[in-house]
Amino acid sequence: MVQKWDDIQKEEYERGKPGEINFLKTIGLTQSYMNKYYEEAYQKQAEGLGHITWVTSSVPFEVIFAFENVYPFLPEYSGVQASFDRKSTPYQLAAESHGYDIELCSVFRTSLGEDILKRTREEGAMPRPDSLIVTRHMCHAMGYAWQAYQRYFNVPIHMQELPYFTGPELDTPLADHYKKYYAESVRGLVKFLEKQTGQKFNKERYREVVKLSNRVRDIWLKILEHGKTIPAPYSDWDLYVPLLAIGNWRGTQMAVELFEEVNKEVVYRVENKIGALPNETFRLFFNGNPSWYNFQFLPAILARKGAIFVCSETNYLFTDWTNAGSGEFEEMADNFVRHYLNIGIRQKIEYDKRLCKEYKVDGAIFQDNRGCRPFAFGFYDVIDALEKEGIPCLLYESNSADLRFWSDDEIRSKLETFLEVLEQRRKGA
Repeated sequence: MVQKWDDIQKEEYERGKPGEINFLKTIGLTQSYMNKYYEEAYQKQAEGLGHITWVTSSVPFEVIFAFENVYPFLPEYSGVQASFDRKSTPYQLAAESHGYDIELCSVFRTSLGEDILKRTREEGAMPRPDSLIVTRHMCHAMGYAWQAYQRYFNVPIHMQELPYFTGPELDTPLADHYKKYYAESVRGLVKFLEKQTGQKFNKERYREVVKLSNRVRDIWLKILEHGKTIPAPYSDWDLYVPLLAIGNWRGTQMAVELFEEVNKEVVYRVENKIGALPNETFRLFFNGNPSWYNFQFLPAILARKGAIFVCSETNYLFTDWTNAGSGEFEEMADNFVRHYLNIGIRQKIEYDKRLCKEYKVDGAIFQDNRGCRPFAFGFYDVIDALEKEGIPCLLYESNSADLRFWSDDEIRSKLETFLEVLEQRRKGA
C-alpha cells in the first residue's frame, strides 16, 4: 500500500535533480484504488449481487453510481494498461485477424483482442459485462465498435445520443433545445439501467453521488490551477495516471480521497517552491494522446533541456465532464455538449489559445494519433492559430497503443530540433 501524504516524512522529501523530473509520489495511490475496485466488482459479480456495465468515458457516471452494486468499467483503460505493459500487440493482431482494420482505434483493437484471446483476471482483464452503455460523444465510430462487443458478449446495449455543439463561441450560453435533448437521453439511460438491474432510480442516492462528483472536480481544478505556478510543481504528464479517478470513479469517495492526497503534495511543493523540474526553462502545452507503451520517452528527452509539460488538453477534458451542478439532467448538458471533442475547430482554437496563455507556455506539442483520429481532427488549424500567436508548435505522428507506428529515432530527432528552435527564440528574445 502506497503511503498517504500525511504519513510521508516531509523532511525526507526528495528534491529533483536538473534534467530529471521529480514525479509526484502520491499518484501511486491510483493503482491501489484500482486494485480495490476490481476486487470488489469481481467479488460482487461472483456473489450474484453486482452488475458490471462496460461504458464509454463520456456517459454520466453519476447516474450509474446512483444504482447500488453497479460497477462501470472502461475498456479503454484495459487497452491502455496492456499497452503500458507493452503487451498490446498480440491482442491487436487477434482483432485484425477477425477483420478489424489496423487503421481503427488502437485501444479498441487491443481491448477487443483481449476478449478474443480470453485475457484472464490474473493478467488484468476486466470482469465480463452484463450490459454495455455507449455514446458517440467522443467518436462517431464508437457505436459500431461497441456493436462488436455486443456480438461477442451477447448482452444488452444502450446508445446515448449527444447533440453536436456549433457555437458560435465557446462561452455562448447553451440553447434550451440542447439541454432538453440531452436530459431526455439521460432519462433513457435511467430506464435502461432500471430494466437491467431491477432497481428503481434512487434520486436521494443520486444527489449524494453528484455532491461527490462535484467535490472531485473542485479538487482536480485546484490541482490544475497549481500547474500555473512557476516553476511547475508537477509535470502535467504525471496527471494522466490519477486521471482514471475522474474517467471512471467520479462520484465515489475513493476518487475524492485520491485527489485530496495528490493535492496535499502539490500544495506542499508550491509552498516550498519545489519544482518538478529544477532547471525549468521551457513550459510546454500538449494536445493528443500519449503513446502509452513509451510513456516517459517524450518527458525524459524534453527534461534534459529544461522543458516540461505544464498543461494538456487531455487533463482539461475531464473538468467538463465532472460539473454535475445540482444534478438536474439539463444542467449536466452544459458540460457534456460543450466538451472539446464535441465542438468545432473555431472553438478548439479558442480553447487551446486560452490554455497556452494562462499557463504561460513557450511551445506546444501535438501528437497526430493514428490510433485516435477524432482527437487529431483540426490539429493543423489549431497549430496555425497558435503559431500566429508566437507559440512554436511541433506535430509528430504516432499511435497511442500500437507500437508498430512508433520510431525512437524519428521522434527523438523532431523533439531535439524543436528544442533547438525554442533555445534560439530564447536567445533572440
